[in-house]
Amino acid sequence: MKLKLTWLLTLFMAFVMQFSFAQEKTVTGTVTTQDDGLPLPGASVIVKGTQRGQQTDFDGKFTIQVNQGDVLIISYVGMKNAEVTIGAGSTYNVGLELDNALDEVVVVGYGSESRDKVGTATSLVKTEEINNIAIGNVTQILQGRAAGVRISAGSGQPGADANIIIRGVASIAGSGQQPLYIVDGAPVDNAVFSAINPNDIENVSVLKDAASQSIYGSRGAAGVILVTTKKGRAGKTVFNYSTSLGFSEPGERQFDMMSSRELLEFQRRVNRSTGAGLTDQQISELAMVDTDWEDLFFRTGTTTTHDLSISGGDEKTQFRTSLGVYSQEGIALRSGLDRYSGSMNIAHEVSDKLRINTSLIGSFSRSTFIDSEGGIFLQNPFAAVYLAAPYNPLYDENGGFATGSGRVGANAYEHLVKSNNTTERIRATYTASGEYDIASFLTAKAFGSVDFRESVNTNYTDPNTEYGRTTTPGNAGDFGASFGRGVVLNGRFSLEFDKSFNGVHDVNLEVFSEFISDRTEAPFGFGYTVYGLNENVPPGYAASTVSAANLPVISGTNGTPVNIQSYFARGRYTYDNKYTVTLTGRRDESSKFSEANRAAYFWSADVSWNIHKEKFLENSDFINSLKLRASAGTVGNQGAIGTFQTRTIFGSGQYNGQTSLFPSSPGNPDLKWETVTTYNLGLDYTLWSGRISGALDIYNSTTSDLFVNQSLSAASGFGTQDINAGEMVNKGIEAEISVIALEDKENDFSLTLFGNIGYNDNEITSLGQVDQFEQGTSILREGLAFGTHYVVGWAGVNPANGEPLYLDADGNVTNVFTEDNRGTDYGTYVAPLTGGFGGDIKYKGFYVSTLFTFEKDFSRFNNQSFFQENPNFAQFNQLRIMNTMWENPGDITEIQSVLYPRQFSSKDIEDASYLRWRQLEVGYTVPSKFLEKSFIGGIKIYAQAVNLFTWTKWTGFDPEDNNNIASYEYPTARTYTLGMNFTF
Repeated sequence: MKLKLTWLLTLFMAFVMQFSFAQEKTVTGTVTTQDDGLPLPGASVIVKGTQRGQQTDFDGKFTIQVNQGDVLIISYVGMKNAEVTIGAGSTYNVGLELDNALDEVVVVGYGSESRDKVGTATSLVKTEEINNIAIGNVTQILQGRAAGVRISAGSGQPGADANIIIRGVASIAGSGQQPLYIVDGAPVDNAVFSAINPNDIENVSVLKDAASQSIYGSRGAAGVILVTTKKGRAGKTVFNYSTSLGFSEPGERQFDMMSSRELLEFQRRVNRSTGAGLTDQQISELAMVDTDWEDLFFRTGTTTTHDLSISGGDEKTQFRTSLGVYSQEGIALRSGLDRYSGSMNIAHEVSDKLRINTSLIGSFSRSTFIDSEGGIFLQNPFAAVYLAAPYNPLYDENGGFATGSGRVGANAYEHLVKSNNTTERIRATYTASGEYDIASFLTAKAFGSVDFRESVNTNYTDPNTEYGRTTTPGNAGDFGASFGRGVVLNGRFSLEFDKSFNGVHDVNLEVFSEFISDRTEAPFGFGYTVYGLNENVPPGYAASTVSAANLPVISGTNGTPVNIQSYFARGRYTYDNKYTVTLTGRRDESSKFSEANRAAYFWSADVSWNIHKEKFLENSDFINSLKLRASAGTVGNQGAIGTFQTRTIFGSGQYNGQTSLFPSSPGNPDLKWETVTTYNLGLDYTLWSGRISGALDIYNSTTSDLFVNQSLSAASGFGTQDINAGEMVNKGIEAEISVIALEDKENDFSLTLFGNIGYNDNEITSLGQVDQFEQGTSILREGLAFGTHYVVGWAGVNPANGEPLYLDADGNVTNVFTEDNRGTDYGTYVAPLTGGFGGDIKYKGFYVSTLFTFEKDFSRFNNQSFFQENPNFAQFNQLRIMNTMWENPGDITEIQSVLYPRQFSSKDIEDASYLRWRQLEVGYTVPSKFLEKSFIGGIKIYAQAVNLFTWTKWTGFDPEDNNNIASYEYPTARTYTLGMNFTF
């Protein structure tokens, strides 16, 4: 019996072992990044619950022995872990997502740092949020992506720069309101930054508090935007090609224009222009022509893109190079952008101690423009479209343009198609850097960059057009050309000490020396304009009709560079990966200031506490990461003044019939930097296994020594002088959140919602010598926000007699209009509340992504309504609301009687708050298993719509134009795009 039992037991064990070995098998796969399909060498592949595993090779491939039912955990630094359950298949390819956890590496000033050691307020916009969006300017693509960052498109002109304000306006004048742009460590001009191909960008970091900005000293007062371009990775060479085709159309306008019959009848009613005194029959005959000027001046614009990148390398050398072609026709005739861009990044490890990096980003672009964009000029086609009388035709009976005096539409159209305005630009940024390890804890670094831009503008008015025949002087058109060049040179050397002690003390100290020479504020330039062109002479040749009355106009500049010599240091101490203190100090010397005030000192301090690493939270199932941070510091601003404002400037003039020199500006040798002092308290969090993550910040920022114009005694011979006298405060709160609302890993489904919001309260607290002064249609006054409107209040129309009513200085209704009654109760044109929100849905290879942006509680002047709700301009087309104009006692209306003049008042101020459906994208990524036997590594197909719809009370073209007064700016277009992306 015992023998039989032993035999059965042996048979059973053999069966179990045979079954076990039958289940074990070899599986292979490739680990890549989910966003671009690039391989990830060195990724860990571990069998869950064991120590068994390996790392992927240079091509991101792995081979491992597993049993069916095992779970593989795939991980890589900076990426989210992925789990794969082994089934019947033998090949498992995995795409890893970027991780938002606190342990990722983030870009900071002059370097990078682990996020859990950063105590500053920084927003990060990643590559998947920037790439493959059919907008020619990366500044516009950033809209709605970061809390506290207000980005206004400004213009729908292809490639136009957006206006960026970070945490409110920090200065009241000049370029001091614009942030500093840094690309791969190089300071660049805004024009260069905006021309970068978005598909070459890895991420964008926005530095928002003084602790993150102070390392940039006198240049960081309005915020800093750091751009990191894509680099190569070790592994096989990867080719990526993407292409798209888009179509653009004007958005829905918020106003209605009169037809020919309505306008003629209105003109008869007010007894002005063509319709005055006409009979019904005459009006009917003229109204047979009802020209749709929108249809003539507007078009369906097209956009095409082609981008090719090649990247790869080995453990010693990594590279990436790219070429891009972007071509866009604007929705207005004769407007467009053709841009050819390229980049190259090379990183090479010369030895165990020496590493070098070099990068080049360049582009050539050709832009064509409409004339007088953003102005009340009849050459501006966006003004002509709505001011042109619809009863006037475009062509005469002979087939030519029906131009002539008062023919607004035909005159502007002829000029648009026969003349031109073109700008060609070359932009290039080159950087080179090296690192040498003197010791395991001490590294020497050197960095140099050249940022270059050059532009040539040509402007031609055909002498045979209506505008050409009325060009002054010469009455025969004109041709002009201008040339400009700007360069920024940057050189930097640093020593970095980085060492850990006893496993709990982590010390990093870096000292720098830097020199910057910037010729972009006052670039070299030259220009000329010739008049009186002969009909048969090609544009650019002087006409034979040159006389003393129409001599060519010559202009030129030879700008002096602004030089800054700096010494600065940053030190960080981290204890037990929980508590971090960072201190920064910087000394700048600028050539803008006199010898006495040339040097300035800036500082910052920030602390952070990783609360989640404390024992009382280390076993928390809900809180994954929780970091409290606080910071304080100062930064400077010199952008609000010119190069020579500290010196007395002389100009040329006439005295007793002789050419002479005279003082034209008094200068002020006591001028010094504006200084911004900021305090920030923030909280970063990740909850519920990463399902919820975000940040919350509150801040208080004070700009002192503001540059203001002080009035001088008439006896001085000057009207004003720049001094440091003002103070401005920005206080606010910001929040960012991302929520994985639904997630089903088994069925590869997820729904992610995200949003950000920022509120900024701006107040001018001091103006020095005075408590207020006017600035255009706004006023700078102590106790009010920057951009506060200053205008006479509108109180409606008196129904008894049709006269307009206004508010006096005490708020009482009056029928007297006087500028002395101007008030400030009409808001500001700088939105205090901004943000964006959206969501992403993913199901297997399909995805849907959407983004909304908003700005609230701001208002703007709609100058268009002043011309199109005004019987004094009845020769132009009018808004349909003018049909409700007061005519009889008892009429209730907002349109006054024709007997009274139309005044510029708060009636022309409109609420410009808006909610815009900014972007919608639907796409499909072909699963890698379908491509295993082909040479194609990945395919993505997508459809995209940009600027789909806008909800607003604003009745002008676009509520987000970056101009206080709307005056027929180029409207933002609605764009639909189809695109494909291939990886080989």
